[in-house]
Amino acid sequence: MRKQFRKMSKRRKKVRGLFRAQKGSNMFASVLSAAIFGVEVCPVQVEADVSNGLPSFIMVGFPSAQVKEAQERVRTALKNNGYQFPPKRITVNFAPADMKKEGAGFDVPVAAAVLAAFEMISPQVVSRVMMAGEIGLDGEIHGISGILPIVLCARSLGSRFCVVPYENLKEGRLIRDVPVAGVKNLRELVECLKNPEPYLKREIQEEIPSIINTDIYSIASNYQPNNYFSFSTALIASCS
Repeated sequence: MRKQFRKMSKRRKKVRGLFRAQKGSNMFASVLSAAIFGVEVCPVQVEADVSNGLPSFIMVGFPSAQVKEAQERVRTALKNNGYQFPPKRITVNFAPADMKKEGAGFDVPVAAAVLAAFEMISPQVVSRVMMAGEIGLDGEIHGISGILPIVLCARSLGSRFCVVPYENLKEGRLIRDVPVAGVKNLRELVECLKNPEPYLKREIQEEIPSIINTDIYSIASNYQPNNYFSFSTALIASCS
């Protein structure tokens, strides 16, 4: 009887330990971003929760079809950059949930929130950091429209700094009193969050589009000044 009692007590301890492990296994992280509605910008909290259960990637909080596609872009980009995650239930919430989230600019905050929820990076490094940007399947971060109002929103919220695509860095730094870092890919995103100083001091390399060097002048040379309408039409067509 004593042996059976000891076995039962050991089993209970194991069950209690397993219950505690499962109870504490939920991991949570939150990242700041913003949504643009016409001339207005609204802060959005991108929250990621990782828990036990059927492996899945769910997005809630009124995301549009375009925003929902971020789950495949982010998942594939992370995998292609060497980030392997255990099979878990991933839930991403966009708060507040009473307004529709649109655009591809939520890719970067979703990726950062998922990395922080899995503790690949510390949740503290993403605290009070405004992020926006689109991620390709290879992990490259592409520019988006509307960076300026997002940086202005970060200033009004007292964010520590902003992380934007490198393509948008020049636009983001038009707001002088907000530190803005530009990143080109997922690797730089993680490095920037862990050690932002080098990226906040990163210089902008001026790249003049080829259309300014060749196309406009070649068009101008082929049209006389008195034929203003034809020149304007050709210029607009070449820029579109």
